[in-house]
Amino acid sequence: MKKSILIYCLVIIKLSIYSQNNLDKPFHKIADAFGNTFSQQEIYTLSNKPFGKTIGSIGSISTTTCSAGYFVLHYNPNSVIGSTSTIALAYQNTICQVFSDISNFIVSPLSASTNTVKIHIYCDDAPTSDYPGLASPLYVYPNGPTNPNQGYIQNQIERGIQSGVDPFANLSLSGLPSSSNFYSGYVYINPNLPNSATWNFAINSATQTSSQYDLYTVVLHEAMHALGIVTQINANGYSKFGQANNYFTYYDKFLKSNNQTPLLVSTSTVSCLNSDVVWNSALSPSVVLGSLCNSITSSSIL
Repeated sequence: MKKSILIYCLVIIKLSIYSQNNLDKPFHKIADAFGNTFSQQEIYTLSNKPFGKTIGSIGSISTTTCSAGYFVLHYNPNSVIGSTSTIALAYQNTICQVFSDISNFIVSPLSASTNTVKIHIYCDDAPTSDYPGLASPLYVYPNGPTNPNQGYIQNQIERGIQSGVDPFANLSLSGLPSSSNFYSGYVYINPNLPNSATWNFAINSATQTSSQYDLYTVVLHEAMHALGIVTQINANGYSKFGQANNYFTYYDKFLKSNNQTPLLVSTSTVSCLNSDVVWNSALSPSVVLGSLCNSITSSSIL
């Protein structure tokens, strides 16, 4: 009897130690499409430092939101596009319209009248003036698995749309009250366009000048990246998450060279073609991807 009690106590102590050691990273790893990693607190919608940006004093949150179909858009209130100015409202209306239109176009369990799940997107000014817009979904995955070639991974937006379930449900929380309050991706729009260009805010008109960018078109383009049309293949043929976390997107599954050879292959010995995925050894990453791929950064992917 005493031996059983001792074993039980040791198990409880071990579980407690494991729990304490993992409080700082209960999701294991959170990253965007460029391989940038974030803490759980940085993707919390009630954080004053979303994605590492300070947007106010402790406790302040993004109060400007838009409900857009399957999505809730959260605007940084200290940004140009997230303020209460007339020009900011023009940005917000267009971004909101794009995500509403996407929701009306995509069939999802989220469309059920009884489904209250929303996918949260963070919106802010672009960090540099080199490009009109930038967007990325978030990926949550086990860090450094025994077999690093885990195969294809869904991003959090894909998970929510396809399942109709909160993409952060059933994940361990670290002192935060609800799984329904995490960002699944972000969209950045540049209010200061290069070459003195301006934005065309008209949603229902195709008329614009040669010095204008069409905001609806740019946001739609970036939203497609956020939905999953984005690669995780780095210039060396491994994942942008690193060789120890060799995950790829389902978009990558369909990428081929100019002679129609798949860029990725499964080395699985069983009939599970979505696991043990690696770069196709019959191809050279430097030849297929070219030298340009080595200079690709978050600021050069539009």
